[in-house]
Amino acid sequence: MTLMLECPFRTSAIHRVTLPEIDATRYVRAASRAQRGGEAVIAHAITRMLAAIHSWTRRQRIAAAAGCLLLLLGTIWLLWPDDSPPPPPRERQYKATTACLLTDDQGLNGDTAKAVWAGMQEASVETLVKVQHLAITGPQTPANGVTYYNTLGVQKCSIIIAAGPIPVAAMIDGLPSFPNIRHFAVNGDTKGSTVTVVDATSPQTIQAGARAAVSSAA
Repeated sequence: MTLMLECPFRTSAIHRVTLPEIDATRYVRAASRAQRGGEAVIAHAITRMLAAIHSWTRRQRIAAAAGCLLLLLGTIWLLWPDDSPPPPPRERQYKATTACLLTDDQGLNGDTAKAVWAGMQEASVETLVKVQHLAITGPQTPANGVTYYNTLGVQKCSIIIAAGPIPVAAMIDGLPSFPNIRHFAVNGDTKGSTVTVVDATSPQTIQAGARAAVSSAA
């Protein structure tokens, strides 16, 4: 191969340099022989391994098979997707204190009772005091309502909130039987009793008063 180089200092002189020819075929053959040599080494190693396994005793073969099986099972276990359900949420641990609401036959549908119950629930979340409610069914009279008030009394409610005229009247008639229970009245005639009266100016004041009542039992 002839390469022509031009000198940058003397433009009139051209120098010819002759390089040896490259035999590409020789390199291709060499690479092919190297590849075949590598395959031969691998084949030889596999042959020796199979010969060694063939020389094993029956117990050695069983042990090797068991080891491979354990390795396979372990790999499957590690790669198996975890579809187990998330752990259930922790149950709230409420205190051994209960605040009770006495309503008329409308239950929690009445405006007064609805506002009281909302405040009681808010306080329950904050203080972990349990809350429950009971509606007076049947005749809407204080005499009939006392039966339902007594039901809350024997359930050892720490406080009882009466919402509405009939529930308040029933509570006033029955409270001497449960002097250790704290009583709150909303929208009813307390007849000068010492029960705590909740401000019933608006649903917001009722809700705030009920929340404060339950919180006081925490």
